[in-house]
Amino acid sequence: MSAADLPPYDEPATLDQLVFALGQRDEPTVALVECDSLAKRRELEAALAARMPEYQYRTLDVTPYAVTSLLHTLNEHLPLAIRTSRPVTWVVHVHGLENSHLLNPDGHLAPAPLTAQLNLERELLFRQVPYLIVLWGDADFFRTLQREAPDFWHWVTYRFRFEDHTARPVADLPPLPAKRLPGDGNVAERQARIAELRDRYDHLALDDSNKQRLLKDKINILSLLGQEYDAAFLYPQAEEVYLKAIALQERMREEDNDRGGVWFELGNMYLDQKRFPEAQAAYERCKTLGSAINTGAILYQFGEVYREQQQWEAALTHYQQALKWAKKTANARLMGSTYHGLGILYADQQQWPLALENYRQALEWEQRIGNALAMGATHHQLGRAYQAQGRWALALENYQQAINQDQSTGNNSGLGAEYYQIGRLYEEQQRYAEARRWFEKAIENFTKYGHPFLPQAEVGLARTLAALQQEKKPPARKPLYPKRPKRPKRR
Repeated sequence: MSAADLPPYDEPATLDQLVFALGQRDEPTVALVECDSLAKRRELEAALAARMPEYQYRTLDVTPYAVTSLLHTLNEHLPLAIRTSRPVTWVVHVHGLENSHLLNPDGHLAPAPLTAQLNLERELLFRQVPYLIVLWGDADFFRTLQREAPDFWHWVTYRFRFEDHTARPVADLPPLPAKRLPGDGNVAERQARIAELRDRYDHLALDDSNKQRLLKDKINILSLLGQEYDAAFLYPQAEEVYLKAIALQERMREEDNDRGGVWFELGNMYLDQKRFPEAQAAYERCKTLGSAINTGAILYQFGEVYREQQQWEAALTHYQQALKWAKKTANARLMGSTYHGLGILYADQQQWPLALENYRQALEWEQRIGNALAMGATHHQLGRAYQAQGRWALALENYQQAINQDQSTGNNSGLGAEYYQIGRLYEEQQRYAEARRWFEKAIENFTKYGHPFLPQAEVGLARTLAALQQEKKPPARKPLYPKRPKRPKRR
């Protein structure tokens, strides 16, 4: 859609024309809307909803999907209620089609199968769907569409262009942060980082001529967003942006981009949620891409997946392979992680001597490289191992060391796990007053950081309060005088 095809830009007038074209329709149609940024698109969507209350609205971002047929994608990802609705009660906004293009290593766009397919399904889109379709895109996408899908293009009556003067080219943006914020939890600092990254992504100038740089910046922003959402325990949002980043990486078609890195982060997120098939598939994909994520780390994560499912032999095999890789490459960090994982593996099977020995080896490697965060996690697991054996003093000592490490590293969200375990330790000893105090500290921490273990701590506190209430009940009073025996019945 070139500027020559359109009258001089007047946003209020253009919006009025769009409302007039779509309003009060009894037959479906397709409108093409060129817009410079995602933020402006959302603003215009809201304006349309306010101006045309007779419709219901649905937004579909197809960025995560490999779109070769628009009709197939709509049928697959729209609810049945929309696909079978009475004409015309719905408006469907479709975003992300510009991301269906392929980018050659030279940085030039290449037509995707989607554009040719639109020629073939144009009549179906205009006549056999019961809803209005608004296709949002950038200038490059519509130019390609006009060139590669001329039959579809000539069917489209309604074409509009909106500008966003707040949109920023990639070249004008400050450098991205190198990595996510330390620690976990949905805290104010992380919320500010998420808002900053979202604003950057939403205001990218989509008509940037340097498509290669634009795509890379999108991928970097989405990857960082995924890490921040994951650390904030906002798993649905993390999954959404990770999948978008992966889809954009597929468009890059470059051999040297680290596509495996996002797959690795996605696998870790699935593992945190115990979605084991998805985690395993993500790690398999990471492995086949030959990414910069080292092979030993992937082997270790496979061990984690199998251990969580109590597939002990498979877990042990992968931990041993990871250990072999770590020794071969002199990777001290991976050595510590793998011994830590082996400790948990043996503890889960109540093989306490082996568990304790591997935890001690983990601590040695973690101390060697000064990895205080990992040392805190290992002391936590040592505490749990001793607690399971009823060795209360040693358990408490290790929990206290874990607390010290968490405080020294600023791992404030990790403190809640220590508080909870100490609460359990006192509960198991029937020292309910102490248990109550630690469960309350855990709940305060989990609430502050949005930790998913909050319900567990609340249940622990409820048990403890019930036990305390039982302790307060006065003993049953004995009668002052024994009951008189019943008289035998007279014969």
